[in-house]
Amino acid sequence: MAIVKLYQDNKKEWRIQIKSDNGKIIFASSEGYINQSDCVANLVSVSHITTDIVLRGFENLVKNHYDTL
Repeated sequence: MAIVKLYQDNKKEWRIQIKSDNGKIIFASSEGYINQSDCVANLVSVSHITTDIVLRGFENLVKNHYDTL
């Protein structure tokens, strides 16, 4: 199962990184996001294209994203 990391970079922009079980990075956001909610929207869109990503620990962020649509 993939591991999802939501973090702020040195410029305080939000980014996503997804690692496979073997520790290799399989996805990294190509841009930073000022708003965490925009980063989560990107995460949600990526999670729709693969069934290997489980958004455990991000339930509230994802729920809040859908609540604002």
